[in-house]
Amino acid sequence: MNIEVISQLKQQLTLPLPGAFAHKVMAPAHRLSSEEYMKSAKNYRKGSVLILLYEQNNALNFVLTLRQSYAGVHSGQVSLPGGKIEEKDAHPIAAALRETEEEIGVAASQIEVLGELSQLYIFPSNFLVHPVVGFSPFLPSFKKDEKEVAEIIFVNMNDLHQNELRQNKFMDMSRGLNAPDLTRVKVPFFNFNGHHVWGATAMILSEFAEITRPFFTKNI
Repeated sequence: MNIEVISQLKQQLTLPLPGAFAHKVMAPAHRLSSEEYMKSAKNYRKGSVLILLYEQNNALNFVLTLRQSYAGVHSGQVSLPGGKIEEKDAHPIAAALRETEEEIGVAASQIEVLGELSQLYIFPSNFLVHPVVGFSPFLPSFKKDEKEVAEIIFVNMNDLHQNELRQNKFMDMSRGLNAPDLTRVKVPFFNFNGHHVWGATAMILSEFAEITRPFFTKNI
């Protein structure tokens, strides 16, 4: 059954993507679309992340990581495996696979790439992120990079479609890149086993939820 879902998902990812429409559902109240930000973005860096699907106990799951604490805007946040696209990377997909192996120990040879989602600009860190979707036909043997990853978080795909796991909180956030002032805004987040997934990661997952909606039981 899940192999059929993976095949359908791969086909779905060749079609036009919902993009900004889906991103907005889980975006902080003050956030503009990536298209609007990119009109004035300068010297931005490029990154790539991976939504890694795998099957366990006849259910599809995906992986998130809890970042270690460090001197940076995304310290201690929940994210998808990934990072900066390096010169040695042939393309964003290669970067996503390399970073996934480095962070959680799953080799590129174990992953079938299904497609890509819409690019997303992250203004606090001035990154344009390329989300990639992959599937491991075997249960991966995960091994976290202790320097970068505090915890590997495993999420059942059905949880992505549970309305009660989409919640809101108020946070003090920057108005833009290097902006000194903060503003208190309403921020949507996914609550996965007590882990609050918000910001760019939540927006990427929101688009993924929209695309996978036909394949999973949900109440949204």
